[in-house]
Amino acid sequence: MIYAAGHKNFTTSGVCYTIIRKDLIDENVLPGTPTMCNWNRFQTAPGKVWTVPVTVAIWMGKLQCDWMLERGGLEYFEDLAIKRSNLLYDFIDNSGGFFNTFVTQERFRSRMNIAFTIGDGEGKNADLVAKFLTETEHELGWLDIKSHPLGVPSDAIRVTTYNPQTIETVEVVRDFMADFQKRNQ
Repeated sequence: MIYAAGHKNFTTSGVCYTIIRKDLIDENVLPGTPTMCNWNRFQTAPGKVWTVPVTVAIWMGKLQCDWMLERGGLEYFEDLAIKRSNLLYDFIDNSGGFFNTFVTQERFRSRMNIAFTIGDGEGKNADLVAKFLTETEHELGWLDIKSHPLGVPSDAIRVTTYNPQTIETVEVVRDFMADFQKRNQ
């Protein structure tokens, strides 16, 4: 069985691709199994109502896959993801503690969502986080730079570097961070 979440790095958010061997679809489902993992329920649903594919998202995934293959495939995009995320992590790690990431071990750091805060994120640093978010969102028009896409209050900032994001765009973010640090240190 293969279960892959497509998310915004591959197609529209919320898309999952599932490929399953038929012999794994049986009536013996553990109690409490979520509907999305209860393949027997999907297979036996009247009119197979849960198996209707979201064709636009699948088509977008195909277009994205074609675009990625034209540029060098997985090896190219892995290298690009490492370069983009390292631009920000290296800056954060060398900011003298002005910026701090929550994940300090490199092997556990996300290459797609770089989450960080200013100082300890509390007191005057919380005010700086709010100022950072205001400048980036309202003055620069950057979207979705808050730490949580649903607007949950947090002392964190998140920069997303999905596949279509260019190195040059991430350099603009890093340069803004350097300027913000100079103005607010």
